[in-house]
Amino acid sequence: YGATTFVIIPMVIDNSLTIVTGSPLPSPTVGVPYNVNLTADGGSGLGYTWALDPTSPALPSGLALNPDGTLSGTTSVGTYDQNLVVSLTDSTTATTTKTLNLKTKVAAPTFSFSTAGVGPIKRGMSYTGILAITGTGTAPY
Repeated sequence: YGATTFVIIPMVIDNSLTIVTGSPLPSPTVGVPYNVNLTADGGSGLGYTWALDPTSPALPSGLALNPDGTLSGTTSVGTYDQNLVVSLTDSTTATTTKTLNLKTKVAAPTFSFSTAGVGPIKRGMSYTGILAITGTGTAPY
């Protein structure tokens, strides 16, 4: 009685700095405010600093990656499809990178029709009239 046994169990705790955000990123729509928060795990846990890696293509104009991991802004670039390389550094200067695809999109055009120039139509009669179309797309429609 009263005997105590100690057992030493070796353990390795993996606290690797990891970028959790998946690819592809949500697509920003041209002319619409965009805001995505990049996420990470591990490392020192005392704060992260985000940046575009020097090997990365540039972001489309109007978007910026902030040091807190917020990718935000409003782009006017409708034909952008790139594999960005983001860099993450923790407070101990451990660094990791990840490739994330970003593809912009253009909002679907909207149209409206005006029948102000359309007179009464009767079955079997010839017809001439003006139908006006306006919209957010590119004319001619």
